[in-house]
Amino acid sequence: MFSIRNKSPLDPAAAWVHLPALLVFYLLQYALLEKHLPELAPWIAIASALVVAGLFGLARALLRRPLPGGELLLWVYIALVLFHAGYLESVPDAWAPWVAFAVMPVLAAISWRHGAAIQVGWPIWVGVAVIFAINYLRIVFDTDLARVPARQLLAIAYALQLYLGYALIRNRETLKGLASPVLYAGHICAMAAALHLLDERIVESVAWGAVALACLGLSLWGRDRLLGQSSLFVFAAAAAKVLLYDLGGASPLARIVSLFILGVIFYLGGLLYQRMLAVKP
Repeated sequence: MFSIRNKSPLDPAAAWVHLPALLVFYLLQYALLEKHLPELAPWIAIASALVVAGLFGLARALLRRPLPGGELLLWVYIALVLFHAGYLESVPDAWAPWVAFAVMPVLAAISWRHGAAIQVGWPIWVGVAVIFAINYLRIVFDTDLARVPARQLLAIAYALQLYLGYALIRNRETLKGLASPVLYAGHICAMAAALHLLDERIVESVAWGAVALACLGLSLWGRDRLLGQSSLFVFAAAAAKVLLYDLGGASPLARIVSLFILGVIFYLGGLLYQRMLAVKP
């Protein structure tokens, strides 16, 4: 009402000053609702986000001009509501990893289709990234996953999603800074998948080596030097695991077989790495 009457909408700096009041309103609102209407509390919280969106839309329609401050408040509030009421309060813990897995590509598809920039909806991306990171750590460290359906597939699914995300953003100028963290997160998740699904130590290490070789092969095919260089991380982890963990307590024959297999993998990796360095990106 103040913005419309005085034709003076919030600028981003003023929006940040008003943001704490909006957050306090949400926390007090939800605390009262949870005490008196616990079953309806998440739905009423989501409805409040629709009210805030309606107020923003009304102001923009009447003022007929961009409202960057109001838009910032709107996105932050929606992100808070979706994270707290939509995820923490509404999603069963057993389904949380799969919900996080599904939300990320849905948001990416909407952004790509409508051309939504990160600068506009970044609070939503932050909220979804936090949800994804929480479940990513649960999967990597195999924490509290006993009741999750198809939990054996989680690490593989997350690793593939991260690799796909890297492939989609590596050539986008605005997102290049995220390419390396996403790629290495995919490597860690792929290695965690081998640990969770395989029983033999040496087989786990061979699987790690196979991941590194696959990265080198794909880097040669796609002329992607970052992908090829990242394979060194996986090779180093595999070598450290063999020397510090796999060989402990193993029989002499097992040690010979382990070192032979890893030696072949590292030798092939060295040849592919030299070829990768010789190819111009």
